[in-house]
Amino acid sequence: MDSEPGPIQRQSASKKYYFWLYVQEELGKCIKLHIEFLAKKNTIKPLLNANFLIIYYSTAVILASGVAHMSQMQTVTLYSLQILGHVLYVAFECATLTRMVNLMTEANESIGWELYNLDWPKTLECDKQFREDYRSVRQAVLTVLEVAQQPLGLNCFGFFEFTQDRFWELLNMAYNFYTFLRNFV
Repeated sequence: MDSEPGPIQRQSASKKYYFWLYVQEELGKCIKLHIEFLAKKNTIKPLLNANFLIIYYSTAVILASGVAHMSQMQTVTLYSLQILGHVLYVAFECATLTRMVNLMTEANESIGWELYNLDWPKTLECDKQFREDYRSVRQAVLTVLEVAQQPLGLNCFGFFEFTQDRFWELLNMAYNFYTFLRNFV
């Protein structure tokens, strides 16, 4: 017996319709914000990569030469304190920049993880009536997950990722350069 759907079925279909409309709208907003973030990052990426490369190696040279110069001084003077202040400032600046890159990378990755950890299996049910909506939302979620797992590309033109781990390597490199300067200068 085929009959018209009753008020309960119409209400259920209406709820599902508005659910899919809401999911697509909210997901669309999130994707738009993520695209804007990535577009702005891509706009300034060449400038950041150049600056990060210069900052990285100049920090190593400044740290090593500043410490080498201070280690050869016989007394503490105002000049040696200025050198110390400058060396510490440069090291702090580099550490802060690497921390900011880490925070940006973590924010990008968290977008994917937040989306991944939502209750998708329970809330997204494939229904014949809303099959296209289901596929559309699923494809959008997979695309966001894939994009969010990729590194931001702040990698000093491919030489290395400019991260906090790299800052600790910079301190080690500066120390090695300092020992070289101390032995040969």
